[in-house]
Amino acid sequence: MTAEKTAARIDGECRALGRYLFQQDVNEYMRDKYRSANALLGLDATPGRFDALLVAMAVRHPLLAKPCDAYARFFVPHGALRKKMVLLLAIAEVSPPTFCFLDAADDGGQFMLFVRIMGKGMGMVFCLLPALLVLLPLQLLLKMIGSRRGKGESHA
Repeated sequence: MTAEKTAARIDGECRALGRYLFQQDVNEYMRDKYRSANALLGLDATPGRFDALLVAMAVRHPLLAKPCDAYARFFVPHGALRKKMVLLLAIAEVSPPTFCFLDAADDGGQFMLFVRIMGKGMGMVFCLLPALLVLLPLQLLLKMIGSRRGKGESHA
């Protein structure tokens, strides 16, 4: 993949993940920092097949990002998708257009905090269930295919 295509792909990831994480478009500063950090941390290197699939699905459409995030949280917590999301959140926390959104306190007191936490938890469960039905078999299948190829290559 050429450097231009890689940069365009990473910029697309940044835009899609930004819309998912903080419901805002990312600015040029954030894209530059995201691109640089991906290269510095090796996140733009070719990840495993399932990691690449999970990232591709999450950035494909906003409705797919939440189930992919929920699945990655529990079954691939150290994978590329979670690393890329944490990286973008770290950049967003120090970027003028988004830090106000991220640092804003919610109104309503303890009861509303409890209601919001319960709502987020239920949302996570409802996103995780369909993700389990689709992504777990895919992850297992790709792992089996990879291990078969590894065995075949070691005997050759």
